[in-house]
Amino acid sequence: MKVLLTGCSSSQSSLPLNARLPTFSRLINNSLEYAGHQVVWGTPSLSMTEEYLSGFDAVVVGLAPPTSVSAYRLYGALSVIERAKKVTKVRYLVDAPEPHRIWSGIRAIANNPSDLIKDFYSKRPEYEKVSDLEEFERLYSVVVDLYEGTWEKTIAPAFPWSTESNLTDYIPNLKEKSVSLLCLDSVLLTAMPESIASYLKTDSDFWVANQRTRWTDRIDKTIDNRIDPMIETKWTNNSEVLLKMSNAVGSLISTYKNNEPWWSVNLSQSLYVNTPVVSDWRHTSYLGDSWAILAHQIEDMTYQERSTLADTQKDDYIKSIPNFEESVESVLSSVFSE
Repeated sequence: MKVLLTGCSSSQSSLPLNARLPTFSRLINNSLEYAGHQVVWGTPSLSMTEEYLSGFDAVVVGLAPPTSVSAYRLYGALSVIERAKKVTKVRYLVDAPEPHRIWSGIRAIANNPSDLIKDFYSKRPEYEKVSDLEEFERLYSVVVDLYEGTWEKTIAPAFPWSTESNLTDYIPNLKEKSVSLLCLDSVLLTAMPESIASYLKTDSDFWVANQRTRWTDRIDKTIDNRIDPMIETKWTNNSEVLLKMSNAVGSLISTYKNNEPWWSVNLSQSLYVNTPVVSDWRHTSYLGDSWAILAHQIEDMTYQERSTLADTQKDDYIKSIPNFEESVESVLSSVFSE
């Protein structure tokens, strides 16, 4: 079968970014290709016609807050949704934390149509084309449908402790039965190409965090060592992230609004380089004692104790998630089944 994989943001549609860092879209692409399906992955465009889109058995379109700078390819994504829904199967993809931001952006534009093409967004691709009244009304109709209609099946990344309510509590038009949570960490943990020998560990004086949030600020008050970002610049690549993680005391995987979790590739990256992970123990502790350890306790450990903890965490985590073949099958079911 043939699948179009695209979206509003760089993580969903930029091949150069996905070549540097593993993303959820990249894991979906790899899973589909592993199963023998043809994937066209890239930038959405108003030039993608109904005839072109009808050649796909499924179209997966990533969503992002339409009022945010991350939704750089919004116009193409809206156009693809509007046309693809007439001729083939459409799936939405939500891959960034705090989905309430997507909903608030949709609501803002639905209530103020001119905000879809205000001057602030003039650098977005195909902005001039959307200034045409007919095209504007076509794309605006998609925003209204997202605001007032029932959403298509929506794919989202997941930890073992994620729930459908992490989305449906914040997107009123999305029903739990339409949410497809995919935990694809087995794809990462079994298929990372780099040799673990490249990341020899040393004793550490810093933590790394996937996001700087209120949660990490609270953790910061309980520990002695500083917290550094996992990704230093937009040009940081996977090898650089893994190297920094390998030399950290541990990796902090943040929770977000209302202390809710959101999947991050960085958790599996940390386990891969044998660096212990700390997230909110109220979510993670059911995996075992290794996932109930607090950050300040890890700081008190020796280098060897931290290494042993990371090994145990990895074993406990792998036991709790689908294996590689099951992960691939879950992708196929989410994309192709009704």
